[in-house]
Amino acid sequence: MSDYYAAGPSLEYSNFKRCGNITSDNLLTLTGPLEVTGNVRSGGSIHLEGHVIITGSLDAYGPLTTNGNVSCGGTVKSYGSLKISGFLDGQGLEIYGKLSCKNLCVYGSLSLIGPASTYTVEGSEQVLGPKLARVQEPDWDF
Repeated sequence: MSDYYAAGPSLEYSNFKRCGNITSDNLLTLTGPLEVTGNVRSGGSIHLEGHVIITGSLDAYGPLTTNGNVSCGGTVKSYGSLKISGFLDGQGLEIYGKLSCKNLCVYGSLSLIGPASTYTVEGSEQVLGPKLARVQEPDWDF
């Protein structure tokens, strides 16, 4: 079952519906215009539709898909596939799989984690921080 958060249709983006942190163990669908004044986390997949602003981080432990304009003030982490149709604006992007998108703008770093992690951008690409590739996560257990 999906957790669903939506805002009614609006002609002006100044009329965003606002909510705090959103956490789910299931598929999470967010439909904008919507502003989340906190973090969005799902133990499953996340689907973002329309204009969505997230002031915190975005963590998807399954596939993450977007269709529209998404702005994230924190780190975007995807532990599955990441498919962007539209525009993703974020501070940091960690990919634990494959990323495909039309336009990409990252103000922080872009990290590809794992030997099979890749990304493809069809349109414009802007990464202001470093692009990093790691074979695996660091082992903090000594």
